Amino acid sequence: MNNMKPEELWKLSNEDFNEWRRNNDLKVLFGFFEKTLPDFNLWMEEYKFTREFILKTDKPGSFFYNSNEVFLFVSEGEHGELSYFFLPIENQSHKKAIGDKLFKEEREMHQFLPYLAWIKARKKSSKVIPTKYSGELEKFEFVLYNAPDVPEASQAFISPGVPVLKLGGVSVDGWGWNMERNLDFTDLDFLEVIGDTTNNHGIEIYYSSCRNMKFRNSVVNFTDFFACHFEKLLVEGSRLYHVGLHDSDLYGSNFKNSELTDFTLSKCMVAAITFNQVEVDNIEFVPPSYTRGYSKIQYDGFVDTYKKFKLLYQSNGHNREAGKSYYYERYYEMLHNWQGLNFRGAFLELKNRGYYFGKYPLRENIKKLLLCASSLISYLVWGFGEKPQRTLISSFLILLLYSTFYYTSDIEALNKSFTESLYLSTIMFTTLGFGDYAPIQNGVFKLLVSSEALVGAFILGLFIAGYANKSKY
Repeated sequence: MNNMKPEELWKLSNEDFNEWRRNNDLKVLFGFFEKTLPDFNLWMEEYKFTREFILKTDKPGSFFYNSNEVFLFVSEGEHGELSYFFLPIENQSHKKAIGDKLFKEEREMHQFLPYLAWIKARKKSSKVIPTKYSGELEKFEFVLYNAPDVPEASQAFISPGVPVLKLGGVSVDGWGWNMERNLDFTDLDFLEVIGDTTNNHGIEIYYSSCRNMKFRNSVVNFTDFFACHFEKLLVEGSRLYHVGLHDSDLYGSNFKNSELTDFTLSKCMVAAITFNQVEVDNIEFVPPSYTRGYSKIQYDGFVDTYKKFKLLYQSNGHNREAGKSYYYERYYEMLHNWQGLNFRGAFLELKNRGYYFGKYPLRENIKKLLLCASSLISYLVWGFGEKPQRTLISSFLILLLYSTFYYTSDIEALNKSFTESLYLSTIMFTTLGFGDYAPIQNGVFKLLVSSEALVGAFILGLFIAGYANKSKY
């Protein structure tokens, strides 16, 4: 392979850069994929793909990403140049509409299931990428870094364990002029972007390492990163417009003196993010949907991230978004607390010490259990104060519950009537007390009706406090 330094590669035109990659590093990378990825050749054979065709599109990452089927169609320009466009299929109606349109236009078209989704369905397993470093993985990840703290010498290795093209450790003038470059499967670590060159077309980057990237006094727009790894990202004095990170990692990143507009973090693992004098308009953070297997540290990361977003929204006067961030901050805090319970350790302590309340973990677990129960009730009843409408549902359920108790009881004045039972439950819950019923003599029923009055006063108080609470941001 003809080795070139990063600064030499960035000086190439977009066309020469892409051609160089097709004939050099990507050719080697895909040769490695054909040898190591399970049934990769069978996948290419099924969809009549070749290595040359995949590389010719200059968008190799698109053949791996997405969990749904994808339309790939080819468009020919005025001078005979070919362009390749990928359209993920949302549903069957979308598939039919797009397919009919492309068929009428008589374009060259391919319909395929990206490799990762295809092999997961074939193996009936979520972990399909082999690696000698950490077992099988669900997607391409960077499994090794050589000289990770030395910009000039660092090298990123992607699973299964092959180095990717090093393009970092240098400074480039502006971001937009690189819009036609194929930056999939690259090492962009320590890349510094300076200058406000903009673009009007979308840039998509798949499976690249972006550690210690810096954007200084730059404009970055219409750019999406898919399954990339960011660490210690610095955005300073810059404007990010229509920028999205999807299924990516974003650790230890710093945004300062910048503007974020239509900025999206979708299904991203985010931790230790900071904002300093940042203006925002329409930004969104969505953590990965699967949360049951996360550790306490990961939940801590979600809590900290939503707290940072809450403060960021507050400083920009976005009250609704601040309230939403507070809700998710408390939600992941609740999951973090549940994750911290150690029932097995508590059981062993009870077994060894009888009912003596020792130092750990029994007493600590009791405290955590009470905290978890309190958080769960707050979440269900009024959404930590951010969803007071839930109190209406809670009220209805409580009314039905007490009505059922009264109906099945032997309170003579109710005459086994559910309507009367519901009426009694309503006046007790709202503490109206019309005097329709004489005081119930049975002590058990006295406690029952008085408990509903207490619950009703509590729930109604939460309803009022919840709507008053929403004005605090």
